[in-house]
Amino acid sequence: ESRSRSSEMRWVQTVISKGVLADKVAAHTLLIQESPVHNTASLDALLAMVTPKGKKECVMAIDALRDLFLSDLLRPDEKLKAFSQRPLEDVNASDIVGARKLLLWHFEDTLKQKYTSFLQSLETVSFDQVEKLKMRAVTCMFHMLTGASPLLFPLQLLLQRLVNKLGDRAHAVSSRVAHLLSQLTNHHPLIKPSVVAEVERLIYRPNVAAKAQYYALCFLSQLLLSDDEGPLARKLVSLYFDFFKRCVQKAQADSRTLRVLLTGVNRAFPYARAGAPEGTGVPDDQLDLMFRLVHLMDFNIATQTLMLLFQVMDAKSSLSDRFYGALYRKSLDPALEHSTQQTLFLNLLYRALKRDEEDRRVKAFLKRVLQACLYQTPHLACGMLVLVSEVLKIRPKLLETRSFDATAQDAPSTNGIAGDADDDSEDEHYEDAPDDSPRAPRGYKPLARNPLYCGAEHSAAWELRHLSQHHHPTVALFASRVLSGRPVAYPGDPLQDFTLSRFLDRCV
Repeated sequence: ESRSRSSEMRWVQTVISKGVLADKVAAHTLLIQESPVHNTASLDALLAMVTPKGKKECVMAIDALRDLFLSDLLRPDEKLKAFSQRPLEDVNASDIVGARKLLLWHFEDTLKQKYTSFLQSLETVSFDQVEKLKMRAVTCMFHMLTGASPLLFPLQLLLQRLVNKLGDRAHAVSSRVAHLLSQLTNHHPLIKPSVVAEVERLIYRPNVAAKAQYYALCFLSQLLLSDDEGPLARKLVSLYFDFFKRCVQKAQADSRTLRVLLTGVNRAFPYARAGAPEGTGVPDDQLDLMFRLVHLMDFNIATQTLMLLFQVMDAKSSLSDRFYGALYRKSLDPALEHSTQQTLFLNLLYRALKRDEEDRRVKAFLKRVLQACLYQTPHLACGMLVLVSEVLKIRPKLLETRSFDATAQDAPSTNGIAGDADDDSEDEHYEDAPDDSPRAPRGYKPLARNPLYCGAEHSAAWELRHLSQHHHPTVALFASRVLSGRPVAYPGDPLQDFTLSRFLDRCV
């Protein structure tokens, strides 16, 4: 057996000295796995390969060292300690047991230094010009963080190196790091606060590139939260609003960054509300700023902003006329036809109408939605008609009025406006309105800014009659059902099922 062992070791040494690169790496790995204490030279040889100078050997050495550290060298139950941290005065060096203990402590100290050297080499490689090599380095950092319990590794050191790569010049590397950080927080939920704190330091670092801030915000906006993470969610919401305010003050807010900010706030705000102390919320100046965004930015950003405003105001149970006025104007925006936020907008519109207690305003919204159906594409018109049907399920009294009867007149005969006076009468007749009541609008005003005072309750829903004769059969069917007071029961997604591309797919 000893001869066989000696022959095997001679073969391994031959491979190390004369073999090809892959065989050398395999031989060093085998020696370390058999006896790490006695083969630190092989560990040094692998560490020496982790350098940008040799691309191929660097990749192979990174993979080998990653597996060695995670599977063979690092213990899963405690951190590595320096030799000076051990109770040396309690050990008898003349004893065999004590000598072995000192030897193992010295090896652990050496291993700690070599592990730190490996992490530093990974950082150096991550700044190389070759994108593939940088990808391999950041992926290895991720594996070192997720390979065992987060309490066993120098977490701060690795996190700093990995988070810094969010600002890499290569967009693919930055995007990859954001994805790896998301996987890291999913794998180790307990380190979310540490990761968020490190990313926050990167965002507010002086002279940091705007691209690094963007990818950092992308990661934060995709962070998965739970109901018991209210403090973390409130910290994220505070971070988003603070960064948003700084961007607007410096006039550096582009549409892409604003979209990510609004996505992050919309995702975190529901969790931030849970367990929040009374009096905490979004300041009024921030709300004013968001209302300005609704009018100044494109439709997609305006939709996300309106969704955020709805969540903020709904949490206070104070949906204002200003909010409904902004939503009312956007419901007739032509940009809705080509927007990527059609589902979000219709969902917001439904939730807002469901919460509204003013029947006059709900009627105004429904009438405007029906008007939009007249010129929108069939799939969007179908989605809007489903929305109208769902609102009428909750507010059936809207169908009981004459305003949704196809035979009704646009000018009412009661309610004290424009009365029953005969148009052919040659005598003029005047009536004084009561001093303590506001003057009602005369007829329907489609361009009124405030839906409460547009007079939609005095106008017939003539749009349904036109939609029931629509060229698209599904639109005509949905409109006919709404017109007859029957619900529109459609189990699928009309925004997807009635598109032109879906129709053409059926013909293939």
